Amino acid sequence: MSSEGNRRKKRPRSYKVIVVPSENAGSPRTWETTTRKLAMLGVAVFFAVAFVTVLLLGYTPIGWYVPIQNPELEQRYGRQIVETQERLNTLAEQVMVLRDYNTQLRKALGEQGVRDTSAARNASNTYASREPVTSNRVRIDAESAPIPWGAQVEYGDQDPAYNVVVTNSEGFRGAFPLLQPAEGFVTQGFDPTRSHYGIDYATQRGTPVYASTDGYVVFSGWTYEDGNVIILSHGGGYLTVYKHNQTLLKSVHTFVKRSELIALVGTSGKTSGGSHLHFEVWKDGMPLDPNEFLLTSIKRQ
Repeated sequence: MSSEGNRRKKRPRSYKVIVVPSENAGSPRTWETTTRKLAMLGVAVFFAVAFVTVLLLGYTPIGWYVPIQNPELEQRYGRQIVETQERLNTLAEQVMVLRDYNTQLRKALGEQGVRDTSAARNASNTYASREPVTSNRVRIDAESAPIPWGAQVEYGDQDPAYNVVVTNSEGFRGAFPLLQPAEGFVTQGFDPTRSHYGIDYATQRGTPVYASTDGYVVFSGWTYEDGNVIILSHGGGYLTVYKHNQTLLKSVHTFVKRSELIALVGTSGKTSGGSHLHFEVWKDGMPLDPNEFLLTSIKRQ
């Protein structure tokens, strides 16, 4: 009998909760529970609180105010912030370049009162020497950058592609000129005092117009004053402008080679007095005398 009594299972401990209303508000209420039920209730409450906390931290603004140390997340987001900053810097540089092009194009098209935004960028000119300059000779790599207009080019005994010396002189006079853009007689030369910023070549309508040197087409369209205009960019702030064309043969963003056909001479535009090509050279938003850059100095006929 004693062995049977030892095998007898212990009954689980139970607890009673009695709620007695005050002032005869009702009959007392009784709840009975066990240790196991209390443990299960505690676990359920713990997981419920943990679940709600995760939701609040992960999907509400409260998470931004709770500092949680996570080296992996910090490293990943830190790298993304650096990459985003680099992209923003690149975009800012591209915007500055576009502003400079816009200023130069508006000036080349005759718009007055345009603010020059390129002056602050002269220090980073494409053709600036990366070594201390002690004379007017600047060494460049001929394959990495175009040779500036009007520069005197000398080749050494080695491979010319890596031994090019450009001699700069005031006005860019030298032995590296532009090609004459069209055949014809010069009827009017460069005269900034009369707001004539180029050379007029009188010739027949339909005469070919050629690119004076390699460059990208940055404008190709019609304007009220100058008719059909095409503008080439050659790097370093240089532009060549071809006005009063009958037909434009190249579109914007096209790369053209030296002596490549780009337009046909015409009489378009309000300021055109007959069939001719008006040719201009610009540097950093300022007009220059094209005669200083042409293969031979052309005298007015």
